[in-house]
Amino acid sequence: LGMFIGMRKMPELFPEAMSTGGILWFTDLTVPDPTYILPLACGISFFATIEAGKDQMIDSNPDFGPTIVNAFRALSLVMVPVITTFPSAMLCYWVPNNFITLVQSVTLRNDWVKQQLGIWDRPKPIPGQKSDAGFAETMNNLVKQVKGEPTTEKEKIKKHNQEIETRKRVQQVSKAARARRRG
Repeated sequence: LGMFIGMRKMPELFPEAMSTGGILWFTDLTVPDPTYILPLACGISFFATIEAGKDQMIDSNPDFGPTIVNAFRALSLVMVPVITTFPSAMLCYWVPNNFITLVQSVTLRNDWVKQQLGIWDRPKPIPGQKSDAGFAETMNNLVKQVKGEPTTEKEKIKKHNQEIETRKRVQQVSKAARARRRG
């Protein structure tokens, strides 16, 4: 976000340098690209980066991974008309950044590169094992913990057993009190 704000303000801060600092077809970096080549290149490179990294996204969160991938795919299409209004300077940053990210993603998936750098494969989940809690579930558990409510099966069973023991003690005390009153 900081880079976005900085790049967005560059044409305002350095109007003379930015208006003549471009190359090829985008010589004026303060105005949007009139040919739409930079916004299209940005959208395509973002889409390619998502496709290159989709396996990791899906593996890291099997429940929501496919939804997240599809949301990013849609974003790569929806962003193109929006960024056509951005100054060319911003796209001169984003397009190379997207391509660098794409090359990094593809390179780090290569088995030879992973072996040379000592990068291990992510372990496969154990069948039947519960996946990591998502953000909403984590927050719900945090609220329950603050309230003193059980959050795991073990804690629920422990609380249930404590309630049963408390009821037994109350019954014993009540029974003893009635016996004293009679006797």
